[in-house]
Amino acid sequence: SKDSDYYRYNRGKRIPKTIFDPATGSGGFLVEAARRIRVGTYPSSRVTDMEDIKDSIVKGLHGSELSTFSYYISEINLLLQLTPVVRNIVQLNPDRALNEGKFTLSLINIDSLSLHNSDSASIDTEEINDISLSRHNEIMKPVGEKLSVFQYIKDHQDFDYVVANPPYIGEDGHKKLFRKTMDRFPYWNKFYQGKMDYLYFFIILGLQKLKDGGKLGFITTSYWLTADGASNLRKYILDNARIVEIIHFNEIKLFEHAKGQHNIIFILQIFLSIY
Repeated sequence: SKDSDYYRYNRGKRIPKTIFDPATGSGGFLVEAARRIRVGTYPSSRVTDMEDIKDSIVKGLHGSELSTFSYYISEINLLLQLTPVVRNIVQLNPDRALNEGKFTLSLINIDSLSLHNSDSASIDTEEINDISLSRHNEIMKPVGEKLSVFQYIKDHQDFDYVVANPPYIGEDGHKKLFRKTMDRFPYWNKFYQGKMDYLYFFIILGLQKLKDGGKLGFITTSYWLTADGASNLRKYILDNARIVEIIHFNEIKLFEHAKGQHNIIFILQIFLSIY
């Protein structure tokens, strides 16, 4: 890896590239991104380099997760990646000790399908309250700094990368979930198709959040490649992105206890604007 994988430059200053994971789980993808940022930023013995690493993890890595328990695990796992960075900054410059612990990770405990692109410029309190009504009754309403994170992800359509291992839930046997989601977030009705999988919504959401030329990398089941219930999804992909790569694992089970599987990893890239 190289420095430009993690940063862009503005007048010689590193600006973190942004990543969004709409199905964070315990934070595996974001933790690996944080590890690569730490390893890939050289030289890493200077305070300025350490601060760039910290900013890249705190301000560059974004995630949303429905399960409160998994959300907290994600926060802890990212904090474990940050701990040696903050320690090094303080050791190199003790005067910074009071301020280095003051930050908010860009993770939120929210139903990710509430983060779809919106025509409105801002989100009002009533909409926040509606979004926060979870089918599990465990979700936390974003407040304070977390509300700012929510607003940023909701409004942002300029991420460099989107990565995820979205939930594998078919409509068969889960019609109530699909109906409830589309009742709460009517936006998704236009992407609904009979016999679809819930993960299709996440692929569309991920593509929406990318900048021109931005890349999406997901691991999913392979059925959407040919399934009748995925024709709307395939059209949306072909209208908005190019397929960079698809890796098919066939009978290899990547997740020991999961049903079905036949997993693929695929990379999509948003078309570059000609203007």
